[in-house]
Amino acid sequence: MRRIFFDSLDDARAVSPFFIAEEGVGIWLGTDDEELLVGRRTLALARDALHVPSLTRAGQPISLAVRNAALERAERLGLRERHAAIGYWTLSDTRELQEEPVDIVFSREGVDPVELQHLAAWLLVAAEQDAVAFELSGRVVHVRRAA
Repeated sequence: MRRIFFDSLDDARAVSPFFIAEEGVGIWLGTDDEELLVGRRTLALARDALHVPSLTRAGQPISLAVRNAALERAERLGLRERHAAIGYWTLSDTRELQEEPVDIVFSREGVDPVELQHLAAWLLVAAEQDAVAFELSGRVVHVRRAA
C-alpha cells in the first residue's frame, strides 16, 4: 500500500470521498488502486499505528475516559509517537464534507500485530464506531462492526 499525497483538500476530494490530513505528514489517502497511483506523489510509510477517533458513530464526543484508555493501551503496546489529524469523508446523500479530529499514535518499530488488532477491536466497541483504522507496516486496515 502506498499513500497518495495531495496539495489541498479540494485535490484530495476530487480523488476520494475520504482522506486524512495528518500533522507532520500532510493530506493523504492510503490505497493499492493502481489507477489512483499513476502520476501522483506517493510514499510508503512503514509504521504501525492506531487512529483514535473523537466522535461516536452517532456524532457525539467519545468520553475522555475511553480516549485516555485507548491512548494508554496504545502506549503500552509501543505506539508512543503521536500526530494530530483530521479525518475527512463526504456524505453520499448531500456531498457535504465532514471532518473529525483524530489522534494517530504510532511507532516506526513493529508492534505485536495481534495485540494492535485487538486494541482496534476494543476501541470499535468502547468508542461506538462503525470502523476503526489501524496500520500494520504502513498498510491501513479497518476493523468494522458486524452488519
